[in-house]
Amino acid sequence: MIKTLRYITFLLAALLLSSCASVPKPAQAKLPESPPDRSKPNLASMYYFMSGSFMHFNGELATADQILNLALAQDPGSFQIRKLLFINSLQLFNYTQNPEIEQRTRDMLSLARQSYDFDQEMLTLAYNSYRNLNDAEGMNWALDRLLKDYPKAQVYIWEYLRQLEEGKKPPVSLLEKALKAESDIPEIEYIVASLYLEINPKRSRQILLNSQRSRAGELQLLELYRAANQDDELRAHYDTYSYPEDKDKIREYLMFLQKHSLHDLALGHLDKVLQTGDAELIEVLGYLAFLENDLSAQTKVYQYLSTKTPAPADDSPLAALLLLHHIVHPEFTEGLQITDKIYQIKDLVYISYLFASQYSYNEEREQEFQKVFLELHQYVQKNLPPSLIKDFLVDHTAFLAGLYDSNSGSAVALAEQFIAKGYGSEDDFQLLFQHYSDIADDAKQIKILRESLSRYPSSASIKNNLGYILLNYPEHLAEAERLISDALREEPQNVSFQDSWAWLLYKQGKYQAAYDYLPTVLASAEPNAELLYHAGMIYQAAGEREEALKFFELILQIQPPGAYHDKANAELERLGAADR
Repeated sequence: MIKTLRYITFLLAALLLSSCASVPKPAQAKLPESPPDRSKPNLASMYYFMSGSFMHFNGELATADQILNLALAQDPGSFQIRKLLFINSLQLFNYTQNPEIEQRTRDMLSLARQSYDFDQEMLTLAYNSYRNLNDAEGMNWALDRLLKDYPKAQVYIWEYLRQLEEGKKPPVSLLEKALKAESDIPEIEYIVASLYLEINPKRSRQILLNSQRSRAGELQLLELYRAANQDDELRAHYDTYSYPEDKDKIREYLMFLQKHSLHDLALGHLDKVLQTGDAELIEVLGYLAFLENDLSAQTKVYQYLSTKTPAPADDSPLAALLLLHHIVHPEFTEGLQITDKIYQIKDLVYISYLFASQYSYNEEREQEFQKVFLELHQYVQKNLPPSLIKDFLVDHTAFLAGLYDSNSGSAVALAEQFIAKGYGSEDDFQLLFQHYSDIADDAKQIKILRESLSRYPSSASIKNNLGYILLNYPEHLAEAERLISDALREEPQNVSFQDSWAWLLYKQGKYQAAYDYLPTVLASAEPNAELLYHAGMIYQAAGEREEALKFFELILQIQPPGAYHDKANAELERLGAADR
């Protein structure tokens, strides 16, 4: 109970603070008397006050505090400045709870209570500040004033909590008043329902059912049903949703049932979920059907996938999930027919971790879960017929099980197959591009990048990569310039793109332009062998031999050695570095 009280008090305080830190409050119906105006404004005080007000209402409380103090120094008689400084200071303390400003906060509260009649905003901030200062007398003073002059919903809740903390049995009339009173916070119904939870769960449920439920309120209502073993109410609750407006709530509902192992209840909604055609929601139930080895449910999912209008990229995760069911439960023979619906490699990677997730995977238990992946590896070997998908899954699960290092050959072959049939994600294209780069096959790099660009014409990285490789071919410099220029226009701060542009200028023989542009690249880049080599060649072309030597020598310090080590050594030898 104490934990609930602390959470609700914190929630109320946080919500009120967030509401009063962003916009000025409207005038209250009942205003306290203001003190006599002894203000003597001047240009400096007005400037500082306007600047401080701007910072305050934009949430820059620390900066506002400094500027408002400058305003007060220029016009010490201004109540308007003092009030905003007081409000800003209390908000600053309540947000940060910085012990270094605790005493200042106490002093400001004490002085203000002697000097001014607090309005609602000042009293609310004072109440929260006294709570953070653990000052019971101050909290009681502020709350008594709020109950008398500004009895809003949150004030009734604070009074309810005060009586609870004093060991009393507060009247539920305070909670009912909170529901009917004016409120500054939309979560008031959830808070009242939370307080009713331990004394009258039925009333708590009524409040939540009649409210505009927040995510927290929705989950609390589901918890009430579960705690009372009201499966029928939980089952009927699904019918309160409308798709697609309530898609997020439906997903939360299904995940709630999964979390509490109410799988049969969740799968009872399968027909309705299939009617939505929403792949994400269907995947949740497909995963539960896998956990339950529910062949009937998986058959329905398979039939749905087989008869719907094809959408290869969207259908692939669900097809992969069905494949996993067949791998582990081979009696689900229809799984043999869905491999042609797998669109991309990452969906096969995904089901490997889905398999492990049923055992509450934890990275700290890596060795234990290598046994889990070994189990999946054995299932794949035993239950999948020969195919490139099987080859990949055998290698991938063996790697996860720690049997041997990752073998990219099967991934490359599978990616090539996907792309040949018009499938494959941008990641699959990138995998092939990296493979062809590793074996220095420019022709295949260019081919796969052109095909990738036709599939993803807005990708700046593909444009840059293709343009950069084309720099090796003088007849393609114009195309390379267009591609790299387009990439830079979309991502002007991308260091790789900047390096490509500098290298383009060098390849075009514009050595001075490349030399002038190079500092922009070097200032923002993490040095790597390729970039350092470009810098050395550009400095060399610009006649800066000593600087060029430094860059080539830096390359030799990078481990492990690579192709650019050989290039750097060749340039050092050609420049006669040993003779320096």
